[in-house]
Amino acid sequence: MNEPKNEVELLRQISRLETQNDHVLTELTQLDELLRLAGFSYGIATLKAAATELVKMKNNSNKLNAQ
Repeated sequence: MNEPKNEVELLRQISRLETQNDHVLTELTQLDELLRLAGFSYGIATLKAAATELVKMKNNSNKLNAQ
């Protein structure tokens, strides 16, 4: 990424980053709402916990199969 050279460029970069941040927050909010509708009681947090548990189970299974 190019280094901003002056105040105008810095303001443009801030504006672009604020827009990107708004888009990301909107996407996360929509995803969280969709997950709650799909049955994940705490949305993204529940999905993250479930995925973490699946990875742990897979790793444990791989360890048992390697023995």
